[in-house]
Amino acid sequence: VGSGKTIVALLAALAVIDAGHQVILIAPTEVLARQHFESITRILRLIQHDAYTVTLYTRSFREDNTGNTYTKAALTKALQDGKFQFIIGTHTLLQDTAQFAAVALVIIDEQHRFGVRQRATTLDPVKNTASKARGWVPHLLSMSATPIPRTAALALFGDLDISTIPELPANRLPIKSWVIPESKRSGAYDFVKKEVAAGHQAFIVTPLVEESEKLEVKAAKAEYARLAQAIFPELKLGLIYGTMKGPEKDAVMREFASGALDILVATSV
Repeated sequence: VGSGKTIVALLAALAVIDAGHQVILIAPTEVLARQHFESITRILRLIQHDAYTVTLYTRSFREDNTGNTYTKAALTKALQDGKFQFIIGTHTLLQDTAQFAAVALVIIDEQHRFGVRQRATTLDPVKNTASKARGWVPHLLSMSATPIPRTAALALFGDLDISTIPELPANRLPIKSWVIPESKRSGAYDFVKKEVAAGHQAFIVTPLVEESEKLEVKAAKAEYARLAQAIFPELKLGLIYGTMKGPEKDAVMREFASGALDILVATSV
């Protein structure tokens, strides 16, 4: 986490685009896809490479880096015609209706959140006019910061070339982790209040959206209500979860990014 994977992916993408081909970046959620779209657009502008054509294609968002928005049919045709060089999206890009002109690099972020067939679909020459005509398969850059067995197995036995980032970016803040027992929960809340008072923000992540009788875990909606009313009544809280509509999630994230919210209660979205 925070090692610079996105920059590495962008550098690889620019090399492919400069060679005259397209690049696809697939993320597991709309929130992450939009973050990639906005950060990559911002970086290209900073390095004065904003002449590249970049598009965001998800269930809720279809837009490009010049501010234009598209219908699903219009953007689907634009992808087929090769109008965009850098295509960023979610599982939507795996649908049969999504066809591409000349994709030579596929980047999968949080790869452990995609199935084997889903990852294979991204490399299918049938979805890619140039690949089908030339008989070649796009390059694959698979990224993950989650050390689960599946990721380790792919790295060790998946016939992949391994790229290692041996050091962290300069001036990166250190990450500190604690496991806090239930008996010290109130102390953890006091710590959050102290950090907010110092001008910082907090995430509180829960596993589920709705309460479950089968699983004894805190649901986001119920926890949000409890925290807002009983624990942090003087602070501004927001709520976000995966099944919210795209524009609603986008609005909450923008509020949090602007500092209008002190605490964001969320699922793993």
